[in-house]
Amino acid sequence: MAVLPPDPVYVLRCPDKVSPNSLCFHQNDRLLAGTLKGNILLWDLQTNRSSLRFSVGSEPIISLHHTHDLLISQEKDGTVAFWCMENAGYTRHRTLNTQHIGFCRSVLLDNLLFYPSGEDSIGIFHLNDPNGFSQTLVPTKDTQSPKLGMVACLKAFKFAAKYYVLAGYESGHFITWDIDLGEAVDVHAMRENSMALDYDPCTNRGIIGGSCEF
Repeated sequence: MAVLPPDPVYVLRCPDKVSPNSLCFHQNDRLLAGTLKGNILLWDLQTNRSSLRFSVGSEPIISLHHTHDLLISQEKDGTVAFWCMENAGYTRHRTLNTQHIGFCRSVLLDNLLFYPSGEDSIGIFHLNDPNGFSQTLVPTKDTQSPKLGMVACLKAFKFAAKYYVLAGYESGHFITWDIDLGEAVDVHAMRENSMALDYDPCTNRGIIGGSCEF
């Protein structure tokens, strides 16, 4: 007989009456949720009440990140917005137009934000740079290179004190990028329709999720 899951300690209900599309924690006692209608909700986990609600746009919010004092939102239309904490709310500080429309979620590792850019490129935004320095990883386009299609999923990681990002593409290819060199160091072909991935550099093991059986 199957074991039933335990009852939740508390249920937080979304005032928008739609399922949240993205979640992130801030300082362990604050939970933020991005909705399909483009709103961000903030719950105080000490009182289990929603203490703030504000609109980002009209597109679904597919990804949220929070540093000590900066909130980062990513919308389905490719807009990445940076929000500064101010008084009891947030004020939009900067906006990036990534030219990417899709469901590939951005990834935050230390002070580097990795996001899909255009069709098959990856943008990297340095949060600590006052000038907003960014770089772009662009696949080689020649007759011998595979047609990758859109970036479908990202996973950034550190190994031997160096930064890497593993990217899955619409074609089913996975490319490992060396951030310092700005070059691809490995290309591996798998099945198409990969939508999510995770990788642990300590055990050198990863997992891929998609819409088909692998």
